[in-house]
Amino acid sequence: MLYWRQQVICGIHYQKFMIFTVHKRFTRHSFRKKAAHPISLADL
Repeated sequence: MLYWRQQVICGIHYQKFMIFTVHKRFTRHSFRKKAAHPISLADL
């Protein structure tokens, strides 16, 4: 049972990581535009 729960938690973390990396890849260009403005950098 504990092993099954570990597998589920690892799967959720892996899914989140994949979504995060894909999201980061797509928003990299818009992030560079934001980096030009120091206000948005402070908000991050």
